[in-house]
Amino acid sequence: MKIQHPLAANAVFSGVSAAFIALQGAWLQVHIPLSDWLWTLAAAGLALFALQLAAMVMNARLANMLIKQVIVSDALWLVGTSVGLMLYSAELTNLGVVIVMLINVVVGTLAWWQLAAWKATRLVVNDHAV
Repeated sequence: MKIQHPLAANAVFSGVSAAFIALQGAWLQVHIPLSDWLWTLAAAGLALFALQLAAMVMNARLANMLIKQVIVSDALWLVGTSVGLMLYSAELTNLGVVIVMLINVVVGTLAWWQLAAWKATRLVVNDHAV
């Protein structure tokens, strides 16, 4: 299993999410009432993250250096959004809650896939099990 496959999927998901936030922030704000600057920050952060992931897809050495940081970033996203959902779910519409939960399912799946790929690459060095 190559690390680049889950990284590419994460890059696409993060990039599409950034574009969606940038284009549909007003609609999202109805369901998940964050201030404009937070939506802008989220879109910019996701766009930069997508660019980093794309660079990692193109450069295996960079991917091996930064894969743990990406997995931790995804895990922190899951913790942060889950805590936010627990604390502020009354502020969100039902659709807003579903959106956050579905995004967390995708991010969690990507984090698990990245972790599995990283572990698989660490188990084989020069065609020998380590």
